[in-house]
Amino acid sequence: EDGHPSWSLIHFWPGNAIRIRADEPIVAGEWTHIMVSHDGSALASGLNMYVNGKHSQSSVVRDSLTRSITGGGPGDLTIGSRFRDRGLKNGQVDEVSVYARALGSLEAERLYTGSPVRSISETNRNEWAKHHLSAHDEEYRAASAALRERRAELAQVLDSVPQIMTMSEMDQPRQTYRLERGRYDQRREPVDPGTPKAIMPFTEEFPPNRLGLARWLTSERNPLAARVAVNRLWILAFGRGIVETTEDFGNQGTPPSHPELLDQLAIDFIESGWNVKAMLKRMLMSSTYRQVSGGDLDGGENDPENSLLARGNFRRLSAEMIRDHALSASGLLVERTGGPSVHPYQPSGLWKEKSGQVYPQGKGEALYRRSLYTFWKRTSPPPSMMILDAAKRDVCVARRQETSTPLQALLLLNDPQYVEAARSLAERAMSEGGAVPREWIHHAFRLLATRNPTREEMQVLISLHEQQLDAFEQNPDDARELLSIGDTTHDEGLDPVDLAAMTTVCSTILNSDAAIMRR
Repeated sequence: EDGHPSWSLIHFWPGNAIRIRADEPIVAGEWTHIMVSHDGSALASGLNMYVNGKHSQSSVVRDSLTRSITGGGPGDLTIGSRFRDRGLKNGQVDEVSVYARALGSLEAERLYTGSPVRSISETNRNEWAKHHLSAHDEEYRAASAALRERRAELAQVLDSVPQIMTMSEMDQPRQTYRLERGRYDQRREPVDPGTPKAIMPFTEEFPPNRLGLARWLTSERNPLAARVAVNRLWILAFGRGIVETTEDFGNQGTPPSHPELLDQLAIDFIESGWNVKAMLKRMLMSSTYRQVSGGDLDGGENDPENSLLARGNFRRLSAEMIRDHALSASGLLVERTGGPSVHPYQPSGLWKEKSGQVYPQGKGEALYRRSLYTFWKRTSPPPSMMILDAAKRDVCVARRQETSTPLQALLLLNDPQYVEAARSLAERAMSEGGAVPREWIHHAFRLLATRNPTREEMQVLISLHEQQLDAFEQNPDDARELLSIGDTTHDEGLDPVDLAAMTTVCSTILNSDAAIMRR
């Protein structure tokens, strides 16, 4: 700083760190001997720095290490650089040594000068005592080893408790200014925390911080949060919001198609205690939701987007719904609530390019939990979810864009998750549906489409089953290969040729409009 390079020692761990800045600058262009010593207490007070053999005066910038302080970074020890840092620019590091115990000022002086410190004075008497205890006194060394073991046990217990990163208010809030045209070097008048008065004034009952903002948002007098929440629930039920631009309720957004309805629902939502289940039940039991969605009904020409809801809406299920529906119909879905995230089927090399890690595919129940529990790596999101238009989650997306691509059909026909689900559904249909293929197909169609198949649909599926049956009878190895896909084993009591043919039929139904479109 001010032309004199300063330096600091930083230890980062998720959510906490020690950072100590040396008060004395380092002279540029000259070699400097630096020694850092820590007593293992995870406190900034236990850390000392020595420059050219002398103890350096320092100031604590951050002191918040908790739990274990090992791991979590790109390497065990990094000198002269930080993770995603440009490093020690125009500098060099040489002759690095690591010691198994905390060194003091006597060792720092000896390492710098190369000569042992022999004199005992009033200034270094305590340092001699510390050196003797840590280097030669067996009782002290044994006590230190026991302390390290206890600290390791404590860290192990603390690390087993899940934690999340949180934010806290600054003791002295930083002053914020209006910036001219958004330029950070063009400060204008200072501004204070506030909210749009047109919605609801930010009165003194709300503290001027994030807690106050949360209370302001959920206040019974604030119409905004309830209106936005109700509109998103409406999208879940009808596929289109009362306000179409659910991500923008401002002047740049679309006005509500039914403003009085939106107001009434928002008021009822607040008065119910923000009861989401009750509001969804009310929407799903309405006569509007239970309208038929097919056919050329009145209003189709004048209202092609069906914003007035003169007929039932139809749209493709979301990525999560398609997967969970396939698992549920097949009987593979694990309906247990709660628990850690899981790693279902994904390509083994998915994480290699971005992080160098191998995707840890789960086993057993982990493959069949609801999509809600899927572990999500934002730099390498599940490709099956992306193909079906799920959001990457690297940015906030209030409204997904729905597409229809050939990749979606290839996914539903070839992804191990859906092939295994089709095989399990075929087993269920053959066991529960009846004694002949027609009854199997009818039962599988009911489970996936939640309706009876039409005569034309049955004719196509029966014909497909006969074709596949002939093909697998001529090539039984293909049948066995198809039935081997997935972590679960197929029912040995069923004929593999019949099961393979029925698996293909179930896969076709799963990939059809009847199974993935909601009407």
